[in-house]
Amino acid sequence: MAHLDALVVALPADCDPQLRHFLERQSYAKALDWLQVRVESDAG
Repeated sequence: MAHLDALVVALPADCDPQLRHFLERQSYAKALDWLQVRVESDAG
């Protein structure tokens, strides 16, 4: 878990605010859902 925390701290400044919110609050399921929707919308 410490590794994930370090990665969250290292997110770039232009990271999507909603994704950052989910990751900072350790809402990993919501972050994963957000990413899946994003990938699907980019693919379509």
